[in-house]
This record gives sequence, C-alpha cells and structure tokens, in this order.
Amino acid sequence: MEIKITNSAAEILKEKLSKKGDNYGVRVYIAGIG
Repeated sequence: MEIKITNSAAEILKEKLSKKGDNYGVRVYIAGIG
C-alpha cells in the first residue's frame, strides 16, 4: 500500500511542480509525508 501511495504521490508531485513551481510542489510533498 505505502509503495503504491508513494508512487501516486510522486506522479502528482511532478504535475504540481510543472504547474505551480518548485515551492508549491515541495510543500505538497512534505504535506503528503506528514
């Protein structure tokens, strides 16, 4: 389960990075881990 969630989160992160910029993507990534 964790691996699948991490994979999906990584893909979403990439989309957010390209759309919103590095800062937003990093925040989403940290929020996902937390």
